[in-house]
Amino acid sequence: MDEKSSDNAISTQKSLPSSYDPGWNDTPKWASPHAGNANTPTKRILNKRVPFPLISGELARNNAECQSNTAGMSLPPPPPPPPPLGLKTAPHAPLITPSDANTQFTCIVTKFDKEQALVDTMANLEFIIEKYVMENKIDEVQKRLDLMKSCWLDNKLNDSIQQKILDISKALKEEDVEKADKLHIALMIDHTSLCSAWIPSIRHIISALKEKKLCSNDV
Repeated sequence: MDEKSSDNAISTQKSLPSSYDPGWNDTPKWASPHAGNANTPTKRILNKRVPFPLISGELARNNAECQSNTAGMSLPPPPPPPPPLGLKTAPHAPLITPSDANTQFTCIVTKFDKEQALVDTMANLEFIIEKYVMENKIDEVQKRLDLMKSCWLDNKLNDSIQQKILDISKALKEEDVEKADKLHIALMIDHTSLCSAWIPSIRHIISALKEKKLCSNDV
């Protein structure tokens, strides 16, 4: 029923003369489905995206072969690290355990006892004096040795001087004149002001021992 009425309306509009003046409530011409399709302009699609060109089959195969070849190859090794700088460092002192440190300290203390060193020194020198020094020189030599002894007891002589005096007395007792003379010269050079008052007594003992050795060699 509706389809027949719409067809009648369309046919009625087409049969109207060209001089017909349409009324205000007449259906406009563009309302016709045929007229709308004929007069409506085609819209331009401005936002239509252009598809990206597809890779040709040969190029795709080449890319696949390159990827397969590079996948099987291992990466080159990284460059070696730069050589270390030749920094010179001072050598470290060897580590000493507490027990070793205590042992070394005990050895030093027992090796050089000031009081015992003085006793040994005087005994060694008196032995040489009685054996080799002339009687008229003994008193003078003994006075200077007493001065050395008082300086020793008053702590006017440091450990280095006391150790060298002890070594000189041991060398004299062993009649090692060359060693005693070298130690005596070194003591005079290094500690002239502290040794000048009593060192002549030791020099005299060394000279007396040299003379006795020369005399024994001549005989």
